Amino acid sequence: MFRAIRLQRRQRTNDGTAPIALLAAVIAIMFLLNEFPYRILVNRDTERVEYGGVRCQIIGESADEFLIFCPQTDPPRNRTIRRDDAKLRRLGIIEPAYAGVTVSHQDP
Repeated sequence: MFRAIRLQRRQRTNDGTAPIALLAAVIAIMFLLNEFPYRILVNRDTERVEYGGVRCQIIGESADEFLIFCPQTDPPRNRTIRRDDAKLRRLGIIEPAYAGVTVSHQDP
């Protein structure tokens, strides 16, 4: 791909720009499809916590904050909270990241 771009610049032409852009898009999609299943298949176990009496899971963390996912709340279901938040209660239970998520179908 880089050879094609160099050749195109050397010849000072715009012919072939669309195929090069399409190739770049395919490579980007392949990368995303390679990385996306990681959270679902490989690193899917999370710690269950209670936040304000609601069942949640820690799906990310930094030095002083947690990113929690609360499937039974109204959107937005992801929240950033401080590690020392008084409403947070760590249960020590490890479960799949999206346990407790229910899918509801609405008729149009």
